[in-house]
Amino acid sequence: MTDWTLAGCTGDPEAMYEDGAAAIAYNRRVCAACPIRAACLQRALDLREPWGMWGGLTPRERDDLLNPAPRRMAERNLKPCGTAAAARRHQRRGEPVCPPCRQAAACDKQERWPHQAAGHAASRSRRLEREKSAA
Repeated sequence: MTDWTLAGCTGDPEAMYEDGAAAIAYNRRVCAACPIRAACLQRALDLREPWGMWGGLTPRERDDLLNPAPRRMAERNLKPCGTAAAARRHQRRGEPVCPPCRQAAACDKQERWPHQAAGHAASRSRRLEREKSAA
């Protein structure tokens, strides 16, 4: 039988339900020193506790322990670099778009909206003609 009064979070149990990087870091330190951390984590896993820090893990981390396959499937279906989808993924993540992805995105745009590419080329040729005639 676990003596829950030994838990490190008994002083401020509400803190274990706070979000944010600072709160999670604090809660991890509290859990790291807790003598019943393993029992706490096991209880959260058994009850599938959807909220708060239990046994040093967030709800998402506990979910990953219980259901590892769905996340791996999502990662496996990611398009490789050098595709328009990968270029969009770089942009969503706020990453710099690598040259192969940039090129693939440009080709994809030209295939999807050829009238825009043609219009751009036509306006460029008109500009060049004006520059020649002005010179």
